[in-house]
Amino acid sequence: MDEKQFKLLEKQIGTSMTELFSEKADEMKAGLLTETQLKTELEAFAKSEDIEEVNKLIDTKVEEMMVEIKKAQKAESETKVISLADQFKNEFVNLQAAQSEGKSKFEMNLKTNVTSGSISGDNQGFDVPGFNAPAHRGLVFEQYFTRFALAGNHHGTVYYTDRTTTTRNAATRNEAAAAPESAIAWTRRSIAMEKILDSIPLTHEAMLDVDGLTAEVMMFIQNNMRLAIDTQMWQGNDAAPNWAGIYAAYATDFTQALAVGATVDKVDDANIYDLIATLATYIANGKESKYDANVVFANPRDILKGRMIKDANGNYIIPPFVSRDGNQVAGTVIVPSAAVTANTLAIGDARHVRYYDVEGINLEFGLDADDFSKDLITLKGRKRGNLLLKTADATAFYKVTDVDQRISDITA
Repeated sequence: MDEKQFKLLEKQIGTSMTELFSEKADEMKAGLLTETQLKTELEAFAKSEDIEEVNKLIDTKVEEMMVEIKKAQKAESETKVISLADQFKNEFVNLQAAQSEGKSKFEMNLKTNVTSGSISGDNQGFDVPGFNAPAHRGLVFEQYFTRFALAGNHHGTVYYTDRTTTTRNAATRNEAAAAPESAIAWTRRSIAMEKILDSIPLTHEAMLDVDGLTAEVMMFIQNNMRLAIDTQMWQGNDAAPNWAGIYAAYATDFTQALAVGATVDKVDDANIYDLIATLATYIANGKESKYDANVVFANPRDILKGRMIKDANGNYIIPPFVSRDGNQVAGTVIVPSAAVTANTLAIGDARHVRYYDVEGINLEFGLDADDFSKDLITLKGRKRGNLLLKTADATAFYKVTDVDQRISDITA
């Protein structure tokens, strides 16, 4: 059939054959119509129009259409990746046929490989629950000091009494001789309970919409408070509102003992273990009834230096008074803490250090400034307390401000 004959048929039918064939071609491309179904529909159309010439030429026209459709599909497949959904759509007729014939399976020829990248805009996956947090230094000091919980009506102050005069004159005497006289006196002292605070505002939406966020923020504030407590226990300078810390406020500087000279023995080829043992002996010497050093707070780097000591042949050297893991020296436990500045340390009898705790760590929600108008809620953390090493027990703890220098000082 040439173009002239085709136009004549269109005129006889009173409709557009071109539009009809175009519509059916689109259905073929979409996979909604097979070649056999196309012929059937066109033949039914021709019969309804009572045009014999159309029936004669349908086969020819369908073949021409199929050639053009296949060319178009081939060109499209070469330039465009067909999605998985479109390929299923193209095979819809075969799927229908398989279902109607009761088949348990059918073959589908996919034109492109289906990979994970074929799926776009999908947010499905495994969600790890919770909120990950960065690391912070370990909390050390609280566990080594005896905790005393304060009840109410203490007025924020702890009082204690030190013996400040001790004169011991007990001595042997002849018969009828006068007894010697000793002397004793006390001084009343006090320490104030100081406060640590922290806070963070939260929006109403964050607390309501994000599951677990409020608990996470509460834990964050609580950890902040514990870190502050740990820091104050070590380096608080006892100047209000700071706490009194072991290193900064209480421990006696070992330099004072060295100035005496004869009271500290020299050591051949001294190292950090020798220094610790020397300090422990100095604390207990003449005061064994009360003091026995049981803990050393040191920076992990200085502890490592002791563990890495080797002889001339590269063999590790462990002194006989040091445990094999290097964690105990002459019965004194070594406690590493990053809060301790490298090349410094403190050693003493922790039994005499009291940790006064007022109401623990208190967390409260409230409104601050314009929180109400901004729909915010402020979480506040509060802690009151202090550390106490009585003045009379000052020599229960000693500190070293320069480890390398003190090792040199005791080296024979």
